[in-house]
Amino acid sequence: MDVHLIKDRDLFLLTDQAGNITPNEDGQYGLYTKDSRFLSQYELLIDDIKPFVLSSGKTEDRTNKVYLTHEIFNKTDSRKVLIKREQIIFNGMVYDKILVINYFSQPLVLKLTLKVDADYLDIFQVRNYVKEKRLGTILSPSKVKNGIFLGYLGKDGIKRETIVKILNEEGEIFKDRIELSFKLKYKQEKEVTVGITPRIEGQELITQNIIDFEKAQKKLRLKRKKWEEDCLMVKTDHKDLNQLIDRSLSDLKLLLGDLGEGFIPVAGIPWYAVPFGRDSIITSLQTLMLNTKIAQGTLKTLAHLQGKEVNGFREEEPGKIMHEIRFGELAHLNLIPHTPYYGTIDSTPLFLILAVEYFHWTGDLVLIRKILPHLFAALEWIDKYGDIDQDGYVEYGEKNSQWAINQGWKDSIDSSVHQDGNLAIPPIALVEVQGYIYQARKGMAEILFYLGETEKAKKLEKDALELKDRFNKDFWMEDRKYFAYGLDYQKKQIASITSNPGHCLYSGIISRDKSEAVVKKLLSEEMFNGWGIRTMGRKEIGYDPASYHNGSVWPHDNSIIIRGLIRYNYHREAAKIINGLIEASQYFKNNRLPELFCGFSRKEMKGPIEYPVACSPQAWASGSIYLIIQSLLGISRDVVNNKIYLKPILPDGINKVEIKNLKIGANRADFTLTKEGDHIKLSNVKIEGNLGLIL
Repeated sequence: MDVHLIKDRDLFLLTDQAGNITPNEDGQYGLYTKDSRFLSQYELLIDDIKPFVLSSGKTEDRTNKVYLTHEIFNKTDSRKVLIKREQIIFNGMVYDKILVINYFSQPLVLKLTLKVDADYLDIFQVRNYVKEKRLGTILSPSKVKNGIFLGYLGKDGIKRETIVKILNEEGEIFKDRIELSFKLKYKQEKEVTVGITPRIEGQELITQNIIDFEKAQKKLRLKRKKWEEDCLMVKTDHKDLNQLIDRSLSDLKLLLGDLGEGFIPVAGIPWYAVPFGRDSIITSLQTLMLNTKIAQGTLKTLAHLQGKEVNGFREEEPGKIMHEIRFGELAHLNLIPHTPYYGTIDSTPLFLILAVEYFHWTGDLVLIRKILPHLFAALEWIDKYGDIDQDGYVEYGEKNSQWAINQGWKDSIDSSVHQDGNLAIPPIALVEVQGYIYQARKGMAEILFYLGETEKAKKLEKDALELKDRFNKDFWMEDRKYFAYGLDYQKKQIASITSNPGHCLYSGIISRDKSEAVVKKLLSEEMFNGWGIRTMGRKEIGYDPASYHNGSVWPHDNSIIIRGLIRYNYHREAAKIINGLIEASQYFKNNRLPELFCGFSRKEMKGPIEYPVACSPQAWASGSIYLIIQSLLGISRDVVNNKIYLKPILPDGINKVEIKNLKIGANRADFTLTKEGDHIKLSNVKIEGNLGLIL
């Protein structure tokens, strides 16, 4: 299905190519906010016929732009009526500007119809994730000035409303449609602007000052420009890479939400347009170089939502970082546990890692001190609740979750699979999670030393080193020269070859004497398909190149592995994956890296094969290129002493990288890296503040 998307804040519109919300079996088209669908039908007709699509796309200012045609026949002539349609979302309202032009040789009387309906289904009902259908009562449609009022009284006692009205004309109003008739001479135009406003009782979704379409569009452009001016700007001499960077920057802006504490990435559209602990944190880690305000808002939001009590339904525990939060009718009625839901094993250590990395980029002790109690609570959760059997490893699964059987990032039902093809039985200690724990303890020790909390810092450092020593014995598979996916309930190694140990390069938990074997396996044809590293090796019994987690390629997974390769000085191998991902992006619509794609070998197929239901755009896929750029530059930061160290690699085809507005602490830098033979030259250096830039 070809879906067109526009979004602003929490409100997003999914339409077909014509800009219509057409009822269909898949049921995903609609106008959504707060996990409810406020329009399930919105169709434009001319003389009771759907116009034919000539062209459809989205501009950089987040305008859905459509060209349509309606053909007129008589005995001597056959010409067209042209319809130009522009849709934007601004300040809680959808604007739909419809321009009708008569190219028929004679005057015409045309009827423009807008068919509307709203089912107000919760997004979990739209996705058929729950048995419950509509729980509340649909209110009778009624007429308002130049428009229609649609409403729903939920079982949660909350009234949800939609008003669809013509802003600049008077039309004839019916319960299921708006009609407008007008006469056009040859080449005469008629402009009709529709405003669609969702409302939730007790919540302010829009200001009362409704402005016209052009002013709203201008404000959107200024908003985008302001966002870009606050971000890192990257330009290279590689056309495909530049396109990927531009697309990712635009998508990341689209995917930013705000729950009252500042920016936080939502996971992906359409089904995951809410904050997810893991997804939001990883996206924030990826984009620290782009804009630290994303990480700042994510830390504040997740600290605010941190677990406070033991609640089995929500899998909440004191200090635990949430997995997913929802705001719809089912959540209000506690028919789903996402209020928030805490069924994840890795969000808590990742939260700690983000705090450490944020400090390394910003030196922001004000925020670190503010969230320090939350950081201590997260550390306590790891020791008290994360390590179920007190064996020194953090596991999930003893609590028999009804919602998430597997609680790492590979959370599909069949993602934890033994070498013999049997599913692993929980509790399961995932390999990458132990790496995150190690990295979190090491990083928090650094911060606590800096804050003068010496004894706590020493204990964390000691615990981290002991974990690293045990990990390299218990998870290492000597016969396969690789690390296990995890340990099952019997502490038996889950011996499948997967991408997960690549995250352990990122965290630094892998001992140097084992790193070469790990890298060799990751870059072998078993794992690397020519575009990226597969989630599972193709020789494994559980391998399926078209599966969600057992053989597919995930850009975010690869970006983390690339950063780990740089950490262990495997530059050539990192460059190989980088080139593969850049080339893969050119095969996808809008030069966008999707959530994932299939793992078929590059030798088998001309281009990468799309995964049918991948989220696109998706936050950590969009953030991947910025972690990759950080890896290309080989950046390490010393915010305390105001220094940036560069150890760049420029893969084949990339000979020049221009960086503007790179921020560390209160300082910023512009510079250019140019490849000259075997050397890389630093030039055009411009520093604001007290910052040392060292190549």
